[in-house]
Amino acid sequence: MRSVAASTFLITRAIAEGVRVSAIALVLSVVLGTSEKFAVVLVIVLTISYTLEGGMKAVIWTDVAQLILYLTGSTVTLFVLLHRIPGGWTEVTQVAAAAGHSCNFLISRSVGQPNTHFGPA
Repeated sequence: MRSVAASTFLITRAIAEGVRVSAIALVLSVVLGTSEKFAVVLVIVLTISYTLEGGMKAVIWTDVAQLILYLTGSTVTLFVLLHRIPGGWTEVTQVAAAAGHSCNFLISRSVGQPNTHFGPA
């Protein structure tokens, strides 16, 4: 079972990394006006270079920078979307309540309770 779990983890990580490299390369190919294949090779070479040059420290700081970018982008996007929705957050909660989705966080150990964050002990 451990082998299956480890294999699944490694395969999904490889696919996820492929998607990330492809997405970055797509943007880079548009910005630089190059082919996607060249952009993929460029992204891979740059990634290997900064990893070899800076070691694990460079990888960790790159992850920290990405986390900050993701969190900042998500926060800005949330506020922009809420600003553009007529009625803002109040309207969002009213529409959710009308659709039966008014409980944001339901914490329960009950197996029969749907949409809980904690399952049975």
